[in-house]
Amino acid sequence: MKTCKCSISVLTELTVIIFISSLFSCREIKIDKQYFPDGKLSRTTEYKNNKKHGTMVDYFSNGKIKSIRNFANDHQEGRNIYYYNTGILKEVQYYSEGLQVQADSSWDENGNLTAVMNFQNGLKHGKLMKFDSLGQVKFSAAYERDSLVEVNGVILAR
Repeated sequence: MKTCKCSISVLTELTVIIFISSLFSCREIKIDKQYFPDGKLSRTTEYKNNKKHGTMVDYFSNGKIKSIRNFANDHQEGRNIYYYNTGILKEVQYYSEGLQVQADSSWDENGNLTAVMNFQNGLKHGKLMKFDSLGQVKFSAAYERDSLVEVNGVILAR
């Protein structure tokens, strides 16, 4: 019997120690809010361990969302979205560990795609295409690790 009571007591103490240590190791998400001089919300930012971690939302003075950016451990991470003050989509970017990756796409205020630029590890890498209002390519270029190598199909001397 004595062995059983001792084991239960040890298990209880271990459970309490694990619970208390988990309280100190886990930090809650804090939300910082910033305001325009007129008192309207201008930005919300989520923080964890005093670093940007989560979503940052910027607002226009008219209350519409200006941008939604995502962070992990103080670095931009994932998809970031930007809007015109009318609420129309302006640009979409992708980040990994603070570096721009994949395709950055931009639109005009009428919702027409205006440009697509590819990134790899934070550098322009791949095709850049700019479009007219009818969706036709009006300019193209190619980059290799941030160096321009081709314009409108003409390969540049290296």
